[in-house]
Amino acid sequence: AAIKDYSQAIKIDPNYYQYLRDRSELYFETKQYSLADEDYMKMLKIDKNEAIILAYLGLGRNLKEQGKYEQAIEQFSKIITLYGEESSLAFSFRAESELKLKQYEQAVVDIVKALEIDGDDKAYNMLTNLKEPEAIDLMRRKLKLQTIFYPNQVNWFYYLAIFEEVNSQYKQAIATYKKAISIVPDALLNRRIASCYFDSGDDASALIYINEAIAADSTNADYYDVRSRIYQVRKEFDLAIADMDKYISLVPKTPFGYFNRAILKRLNKQYTQALEDYYFVVAIDPDYSKAVYHGIARCYMYLGDSIEARKNYEKVIGYTLDFQCACCSCSDSDLDRGLSSCGGQL
Repeated sequence: AAIKDYSQAIKIDPNYYQYLRDRSELYFETKQYSLADEDYMKMLKIDKNEAIILAYLGLGRNLKEQGKYEQAIEQFSKIITLYGEESSLAFSFRAESELKLKQYEQAVVDIVKALEIDGDDKAYNMLTNLKEPEAIDLMRRKLKLQTIFYPNQVNWFYYLAIFEEVNSQYKQAIATYKKAISIVPDALLNRRIASCYFDSGDDASALIYINEAIAADSTNADYYDVRSRIYQVRKEFDLAIADMDKYISLVPKTPFGYFNRAILKRLNKQYTQALEDYYFVVAIDPDYSKAVYHGIARCYMYLGDSIEARKNYEKVIGYTLDFQCACCSCSDSDLDRGLSSCGGQL
């Protein structure tokens, strides 16, 4: 129906490229690449830079989706030839195809260029998800050069640090984040340092830096989530729950906070209160159902109600258990294995 509506609108105003763009997007989503290409070719005839850029991006993307990477690169390169650095997406899309062809050196150059233009999200995603060792090494060297060439631009230190962090080089990432803080103090940088310390097993240092982040910005819910996880590892559950309370007060409509608070309450042996949060989560977001029912089953188990524990665990594993749990001494790992072992009679 949407395609028909766009087609009718295009008949009325064939030069309104937004209609062509939107219809081509629908064709793309349904893998009707030839029809999408027809719309892109029409957009190329419209004398507007944005229309032409979007057309070449679309043509290139369609080719990439069909595994025609070299031809896709040609389309993205046309944008760069015609408009230079006007479109960061031309560089990031081209880099995507270059990675497929294992042209790692050129891909790294294009990713960095896209980041330089406007911090392009697609380029950032590729930066943090590089898997090939050769590409990782080339990117590390390129980003280090950027920090040398632009020693007062905090963004290059941030990109290098996040790249080191996602590749588990926590010591190097911490040092780089600290250099970034020396240029421009920022709560986010303290938060990232906290995560590096936490992931490397130093929860004491992690706590120091996340406290600094919260002191600088007490309205960021994510910071309370990070500190709550630190307290959880330290088994300081009351403090962890208090931070999750704060998280929920800042973003009350998302299920994540309630789900995490339920886990913390269960770990703190507050089983009845945990059940309240678990049931609230499943009411507002059914996608959490499997994990929620798992937690509910555990709570009932510890409350001594094996019947309710059984009912809820059956919802997790999708079929009726063929044994009777005669006790409530099953561990969490027993539940994880589908109650395959139990202190009672099976």
